[in-house]
Amino acid sequence: MWKIWVICLIMTLFLILIPFCNNLAFAQGKESNREITDMVGRKVTVPCEINKIYAPIYGTVILNAIVPDKLVKLPNLMGDSGIKVPMSKRIG
Repeated sequence: MWKIWVICLIMTLFLILIPFCNNLAFAQGKESNREITDMVGRKVTVPCEINKIYAPIYGTVILNAIVPDKLVKLPNLMGDSGIKVPMSKRIG
């Protein structure tokens, strides 16, 4: 029975301490930009904190449901899908 208590105690301490270790790792290396390399080998420098994004038609539907405040504009989605988008958010 005491083995179960020891295992529970170790797991609890592990779950409590993991978030603190993660924050310390990010606090040490605060950079304003990050370099990303895609599968072709192209390198792009982007900011670490991304505030605005643009997505193509299919990605916009999902992103509009998750993070609508980060989308720059929504494309015209009044095609076959029947999705209604306010006029102020349409492109074109």
